[in-house]
Amino acid sequence: MDHTPPRRPLAGSLVVRLTVSTCVLIVATCVVLSVVLVRRHLRDIRDGLVERGRAITGFVAREAELGVLSGDLDALRQVATIAQGNPDVLYCRFFDRRGRLLASVGDGPASAASLPDPSEAGPVVVTPDVWEFRNPVSTTAGRRRPEELLADGTEEESVAARDGPRERIGAVSIGIGLAKLHQHRRLAFATAAVFTLVVALLAAASAALLLHGMLRALASAAALTEERSRLAELKASFVTQASHEFRTPLAVILSSCNVLQRYSARMPPEQQRRRLGKIEGSVRHMTELLEDVLTLGHAESGRVSCVHRPTDVAALCEEILADVRTTASESHDLVFDGTGCRGDVMLDAKLVRQIIRNLLVNAVKYSPGGGTVRLAVARGKGVVTFRVSDQGIGIAAEDQARLFEPFHRGANVGDIEGSGLGLAITRKAAESHGGAVRVESVLGQGAVFVVTLPDLATQQGAVALSV
Repeated sequence: MDHTPPRRPLAGSLVVRLTVSTCVLIVATCVVLSVVLVRRHLRDIRDGLVERGRAITGFVAREAELGVLSGDLDALRQVATIAQGNPDVLYCRFFDRRGRLLASVGDGPASAASLPDPSEAGPVVVTPDVWEFRNPVSTTAGRRRPEELLADGTEEESVAARDGPRERIGAVSIGIGLAKLHQHRRLAFATAAVFTLVVALLAAASAALLLHGMLRALASAAALTEERSRLAELKASFVTQASHEFRTPLAVILSSCNVLQRYSARMPPEQQRRRLGKIEGSVRHMTELLEDVLTLGHAESGRVSCVHRPTDVAALCEEILADVRTTASESHDLVFDGTGCRGDVMLDAKLVRQIIRNLLVNAVKYSPGGGTVRLAVARGKGVVTFRVSDQGIGIAAEDQARLFEPFHRGANVGDIEGSGLGLAITRKAAESHGGAVRVESVLGQGAVFVVTLPDLATQQGAVALSV
């Protein structure tokens, strides 16, 4: 048993899972990368803000030395004003050595009134929106007088005084606003979210395209497999049908030849003619079968050409009916109604002959009890319609769906001879014209075949009138 069909859904499911997993992996990678980049970016911003806060606090502490020693509040406010020139600085406060507030410039939350610990390196989180940087205000040990601080000295004396032992005389606290940090954080998260969303959309679109392509490839492979299976079945059916169809006439030929070889001298001329007639009929049947096979092969390969020429359809139908009457029994009444078709029609007469003849021959063949076989032709609305009806055995509903497939025959045909190629050739010939063929039948009540072909002469006339 062939297990290929059950594996197709499994392969499709595997492709879907693989594609979805790849898409999720891409999105997850982008999310992780975005988080890492955002954290690094925010850390760089925070470190930069901390360094800037420390630098500003150190600068203010150095510049406030004289003001704290002398108690000059105006000098301290001037230093604070300079510090507030930086947009991140919210307030600046100065304390003496006892922790008493000397001066405060700017608005901000209450600050701890104590000298900062020199070992405290990081900022103090006052509120979620404010960091406070604290730094001691120190001077050289030995209690230099204010006038000494104002006096000019040599560069060596200044360096010695700055690098010598120092004593804390107060403290300064600087409030740094975190508005820009929050703004950068929001911008970074928004950028990461947009980036992730864009990548996710691109990944989803790529996955959809990839999935569509792979499913189409699987569908094409499945269709190719089915087509190969169908062709294999057709070949097997052809071998079976051809063997059966050729076996009977070959047996008749062989039997007739043996009889003629052995008893021809004693046989009357009438019997000899009957035997020769059987041989001739069998050869004709084999020839027709081979022609049908070749015609169907050409049609399947697209090598059938349709050449439209002006054709008198009524005369053509009369000619075909006359030909079929010679092979029909006396119990069959072949009737033609061509009143609905006058004038020439642009058709391929050879293909139309195949269509009509196959349908008429089938109507006679599958009406073993005789009856009326009717052919009607009508012309109108840009089409030519051929209707062939009989009073024969009819066609079961389950057989009608596959009726035009090569070698397919109805289950109720019994011992009626046939290859199952005629209707397949009829459909190919109709499709070569750009037309179609359909069947209407009830089992046991005959069948009606309707062939519709484009009427190019009518269409061309309508175009000419519109111009």
